[in-house]
Amino acid sequence: MKAKLLKDCIANLKYINARMQMHNEVDPSVVSEIEAVIRRLEFYEETVGDEVVVDERLVNDVLNVIGKVAVTLTTLTKVIGKFFE
Repeated sequence: MKAKLLKDCIANLKYINARMQMHNEVDPSVVSEIEAVIRRLEFYEETVGDEVVVDERLVNDVLNVIGKVAVTLTTLTKVIGKFFE
């Protein structure tokens, strides 16, 4: 992975995290997981050069967190949709 892509991933996760906290959209445990993943990604960003090799466990954690956010937002969208029917 290129270092720029890693930087973009971190920025996007930070944006999602800030938005979720501002609107209180997800469980605090999910927020904690996102923050932990961001810290781990930032560690990689600080310790590598132009090319980054991210371990498989971290990749799985990132995908897991993104999945939890997607499920939560999908459920929230359905609940809001039912409310306005």
